[in-house]
Amino acid sequence: MNRWTIVSAYGLLGATLLIVSVAAATPQTGGSVSPGDIVETNMNYQPVTGEVLRSYGNLADLNLGQNNVGKYLEVQYMKVVQRAGTGGPSKYGVGDTVRRSNGSIVITGRILKTNGAYCEIDSPG
Repeated sequence: MNRWTIVSAYGLLGATLLIVSVAAATPQTGGSVSPGDIVETNMNYQPVTGEVLRSYGNLADLNLGQNNVGKYLEVQYMKVVQRAGTGGPSKYGVGDTVRRSNGSIVITGRILKTNGAYCEIDSPG
């Protein structure tokens, strides 16, 4: 084996390792989201549902409730549960008082905004 064969072999190995490490570092997108979409994701290890306010490629801002906006969240971890404009009409209207329970906590509030099967409520407590 001459000197150029050894150098070429190391160069090939180095290029292969570089390609593998770059490919592993590239995030896999969970799909695109658009403003108005309702998505599920996790924040601080808790599941949350929110409405997409803005989308920046693989990042998005979510409306998570009254005066609560999650900024620059990764789209790859979001699951779209309703596309903007595809939900049917809500059986509740803006201003209606509703009660929601998750099993251990009961939330009573007034509807601020509806979006098909989802709504944003104002909870005084």
